[in-house]
Amino acid sequence: MSIISRQIHPPIHLFPLALTVKNNCTSINLVNNIGVAMYNIKYFKRLRLNLVFFILLFLILLMALNLLLFAGVNSITLSGLNAKDLEVLSGREGYEDFDQQLGKYLGNIGTAKCLERKNRIDAVKTPSQFEEFRKERLASFLTGIGPFPERTPLNVKHYGRVDCGDYVIEKLTYESRPGYIVTVNLYIPTRHTPPYPIVLCPIGHWEANRGKDYFLVQERGIGLARRGYLTMIFEPFGQGER
Repeated sequence: MSIISRQIHPPIHLFPLALTVKNNCTSINLVNNIGVAMYNIKYFKRLRLNLVFFILLFLILLMALNLLLFAGVNSITLSGLNAKDLEVLSGREGYEDFDQQLGKYLGNIGTAKCLERKNRIDAVKTPSQFEEFRKERLASFLTGIGPFPERTPLNVKHYGRVDCGDYVIEKLTYESRPGYIVTVNLYIPTRHTPPYPIVLCPIGHWEANRGKDYFLVQERGIGLARRGYLTMIFEPFGQGER
């Protein structure tokens, strides 16, 4: 009896047939197999019941969510609105790509201003018209940046000269404000008669913070000097020698 109780799982009292078995290994194995099978059947029945319970719970939650959504739509309808009434911009011309509206708006303003400027320049035909246009532009410029600061000594210094035949390069510095030194290359024509028209040439944002020695900047100064323009190329903060 004790041998059978130790070898059978679940306990032997579940299987009365096993009480009649004595010292018979074959019968004991048979009872063990039957017991394990019945235990597995009960386990799977419990698992199936749990699964059914969770499915029912999920369906109940889903129905509750649908009722809440339906109640929300009804509340909108009862207040005199429906879902379509809330789509005030949908389908209207110009609102198909709302994520680009700001860029398009600003771009349209810029395009209109450029066209206005082009038409204004095309209308300049005489020196007097140019002088009027210059005054307009200067007034607009000062409105944007404010009045010019008080004039201070430039303290120009000369550091060398490069003779290139049809133009020369003067290496200079000056003080834009007291203590603020600006480095300059001045391209001067040699095959034209002064006074020369003057071009002030700022530098763009070049790779590796290159300044007035960048080849595109030099080409600009050389080209203008060969055409008779005195060209002053100066470096901003953070570029070249500054």
